[in-house]
Amino acid sequence: MRNIEPNLQSIVTELVQLTETQREQLMIALQKLKTPASKHPVKITQLAGLGKEMWRQVDVEKYIQELRDEWSDRKV
Repeated sequence: MRNIEPNLQSIVTELVQLTETQREQLMIALQKLKTPASKHPVKITQLAGLGKEMWRQVDVEKYIQELRDEWSDRKV
């Protein structure tokens, strides 16, 4: 982790010594520190094109057919 500030690097090093329970508690605490999404609303139009690189290699017709096949295989 070369690009991490020295004090952050020391914290990361210390994290390895935490128990699994302590890590879970830390994750919960960190989630509470996150900025609420409502402070930075996103307009739906800003999402246009997001993830398009994921679909470049996908055969759309084949993908749709696979989804349809899944539905016909399901038992209600």
